[in-house]
Amino acid sequence: MLRFISYVLVFIVGFGVCAGIYYAAPPRNQVTSGRMTAMAEASSGGPAVGAGPGTTIFAVAKLEPSVVNIDITGKPIVVPNNQFDFQFPFGFPGMGEGMRAPEEQTPKGQASGVIISSDGYILTNNHVAGDASKLVVTLHDGRRLNAKVIGKDEHSDLAVIKVDASGLPHATQGNSTDVKLGQWVIAVGNPLGIGSTATAGIISAIRSPFTLKNHIFPELIQTDAAINPGNSGGALADLNGDVIGINTAIASTNGGSIGIGFAIPINMAMKHAEEMIHTGSVTYPWLGIGYSAQTPGQPLPVKGVVLARVDPDGPAAKAHLQAGDIITQINNHPIDQPERINYLILQHEPGETITIQYWRNGQTHTVEVTLSRLPARLEAPPAPPAPPIP
Repeated sequence: MLRFISYVLVFIVGFGVCAGIYYAAPPRNQVTSGRMTAMAEASSGGPAVGAGPGTTIFAVAKLEPSVVNIDITGKPIVVPNNQFDFQFPFGFPGMGEGMRAPEEQTPKGQASGVIISSDGYILTNNHVAGDASKLVVTLHDGRRLNAKVIGKDEHSDLAVIKVDASGLPHATQGNSTDVKLGQWVIAVGNPLGIGSTATAGIISAIRSPFTLKNHIFPELIQTDAAINPGNSGGALADLNGDVIGINTAIASTNGGSIGIGFAIPINMAMKHAEEMIHTGSVTYPWLGIGYSAQTPGQPLPVKGVVLARVDPDGPAAKAHLQAGDIITQINNHPIDQPERINYLILQHEPGETITIQYWRNGQTHTVEVTLSRLPARLEAPPAPPAPPIP
C-alpha cells in the first residue's frame, strides 16, 4: 500500500513539473518566429519588421512606382532553345510556369522599364524596344500610354523610350562602383505582364569584362535574385531602393530563372542614357584592329593578343601598328585575353590617347594612339565566341 501511494505521489509531482515547463516556455511557433526575425535582421543589415531604410520592404516601396510594364509589338523575337544558354528574359503572353518559349514567337511581348525622369523618360533594353513598331507603357497607377523610342544602342543593349506625361515618380540612381559581393539586392520588374513583382537575392559576382551574345560588356553585375521572363529592362536595386543596375540577361537551362542573372551597371547605363536623350545614339571609341585567339599548340613568344588585321583608316594604323604585332599592355595593364582590349578601350572617349606596348620581331615597342569615334559602317567591336557559362 505504501508503495502504491509513493508511485502516485511521484506521478503527481512529475506531472506538475512538466506542466510548469510547458506553460513557462513560449509556443513553438513563437520561438521559430523569433529566430527568423533575428536571422532576417542580421541578413538585411536592418530591422526585418517595419519599412525603414536597409530593408526589402523599404526598398520595394520606394522603387516599385518607378518600374513600368512595356507591351511590345514588333519583329518576332527568337529565343534560344539550347540546353544551356544565355537568354534575354523577354516575356511572351501565355507563357505559364514550366512552359518553354518555342523557337519563334509572334511579334508581341512583355518587358519592363525604369522611369529615370519625371517628364517621362524610361530606360530599358535595346532587345526590348530596339526593333519594336509599337510600345505601350503601363504605369504603376494603371495608366496606359504610348511610348516612342528616343535612342537605342545595340552594343550596350540599352534603349531610352518616352511617354507624354509629367510629374512621374522616378527612380533614384545608386552607385554601381560601390557594389560588393554578397550584398543584398532586389530585382523589380513586370514578368509576363502579371503586374509589378519583386524578388530578393545577393550580388553573386562582378563580371569584368564579360562576353554575352557576342557582345563584350565592360562589366555586368551577376545576381541570384530571380530575373524571370518579362523582367528585361527592370531594376536591380540596393536595400535603400537606389537602382544599381538594369536587368538584361539570364543563364538558363529551362528558359526561366535558375539563379544566374545579369544586370548592366547603372553608372554606365545612365551615361549612355543621357547621350541617347541628347543625340539618339551612343558614341564609342575606336582603335581599328582585329585580333585572333592564340592557336592551341602554338604558344606565343610573349604573353598578349595577336593583331589579325589593322584597319588602314584606323588609329592603330596611324600609329604604325601592323598585323602580326602582339599587344602586351595598354596603359600599363597586362593583356591576357582579347576581351581585355575592348574593356580598356571602352574606359575612354574618342579623342583621348592611350599607351600601347607591343612585341614585334623579338623587340618590345611602346606607342601612343589617339582613339577616334567608331565609324557608323561598323556594326560592333570585334568579339570572340561566348565563353562557357561561369
